[in-house]
Amino acid sequence: MTAEKSDSVKEKGNKHFLQKKYNDAIQCYNSAIQQSEKAIYYVNRALCYIKLKQWDKVYLDSRHALDLDSTYIKANCYLGQYYLEQQRYDEAIYYFKYSLDLSKIQNKNFGDEINRLLRIAQKKRFLLLENKRIDCEIELQTYLKTLITEDKDKKIQQRIENYFHDKQQEKNGGSMNDNNSNETAKHYNINVTPREKVTSSPLTETTNESSNNGGNSGLSLFKQYLSKVIGHHNNEISTSL
Repeated sequence: MTAEKSDSVKEKGNKHFLQKKYNDAIQCYNSAIQQSEKAIYYVNRALCYIKLKQWDKVYLDSRHALDLDSTYIKANCYLGQYYLEQQRYDEAIYYFKYSLDLSKIQNKNFGDEINRLLRIAQKKRFLLLENKRIDCEIELQTYLKTLITEDKDKKIQQRIENYFHDKQQEKNGGSMNDNNSNETAKHYNINVTPREKVTSSPLTETTNESSNNGGNSGLSLFKQYLSKVIGHHNNEISTSL
């Protein structure tokens, strides 16, 4: 098949494409490529694959076309569409911008369509980054709330422990005071009874005796108590000597 015949097959494929007979068009482009590899054949077949949403084949044909002609505007644009579909927006934006620059240099009227695709890629990239930012904020807020809750629980638990610790200290302190009182009473030969009963002491005994005798003045009672205490100390001193 000569170059003229391969171009004729290509034109036949173009007619099938306009009739939306994409598979028939692909067969024509396949025949043309077998006889003569031209970038335009790969680009036309890539466009058929775009319509059929066979994106892996779009990528391969666009790459083949760029290997033959790296400044082919449509090949760069179709590759950008492939990356757009794969949600690889940075690569898509790169190829759309490059296609736009080539269309200005070559004075081709593809600017409107390329600009439309470029805006779509930029918008989707923005939305993707915004969603990631929102997800990060939600994750951070959840983490902070967890920390606050854990800290609050720890403080509550610490307060409970401190409360019971203080209560235990008060209880132990009261027992120690009672023991000290008993030791002091024993030291001075004072007979201590449970709190429910009347407490007995030298002073009360003296008071009772005084009451039975008709009662003495407060000074007399104090002197009697003081005399007993002094006598007790004197006995201890004598014993130690």
